Amino acid sequence: MQMIFVILALVVVAAIGTVMVGLKPKESGYGTRTKKNLTRLIAIYAVCTVIFLGIFIYYFNK
Repeated sequence: MQMIFVILALVVVAAIGTVMVGLKPKESGYGTRTKKNLTRLIAIYAVCTVIFLGIFIYYFNK
């Protein structure tokens, strides 16, 4: 049970870090080159989080 919360915390931290890098890049042309990639990555995080929560809810409601 505790391991699930650790994994969920890691996912949240990784998502926040990804968004922070995307919002404040250090390279000058970073924003124009990677806007689509950042959008896709955020979508992947969102889908994985929803799937994880669905499995989590299903598992504990048996």
